Amino acid sequence: MNLELVTQKLTAKQRKAIPLLAMGKTGKEVADALHINPATVSQWINHNQEFNVALQAFSLEALKLAQVQLNAMVLCAIDELRQLMQNAKSEQVRLKAVEMVLNSVSGSYKGNSGSSWGHTQVEAIATDAAHYNFFSLVQAVSGETYGDEG
Repeated sequence: MNLELVTQKLTAKQRKAIPLLAMGKTGKEVADALHINPATVSQWINHNQEFNVALQAFSLEALKLAQVQLNAMVLCAIDELRQLMQNAKSEQVRLKAVEMVLNSVSGSYKGNSGSSWGHTQVEAIATDAAHYNFFSLVQAVSGETYGDEG
């Protein structure tokens, strides 16, 4: 749904209210911010279909953007842990990075019996890592380059 298209028929104050409501502001908070009567905001929310369609479209777009940004941050965090595991001068720092990685994926790679790490779990991680080029994913998601893309 094209956000620009669905907001065309809204007033300037309605367009300003949409991001505030999507962020979780109350009708009164939105009314105060826009210097309008709270009943007006209530009217928009409860009886204006075009306003509600625009609010829903904005909220959906904001949620998609937040998910993309969160995914990019996770990939950067993974890369940072990888760099710590490979390059940290302190053995304690390297071991802590390894521990963090193993703990974060242990639920995904435990065997059916609930046993801890074994050869098959490490193989599964290695296979997964071979299938994902995290740098390419980050670049595709964000349009920016992070680190070496080799």
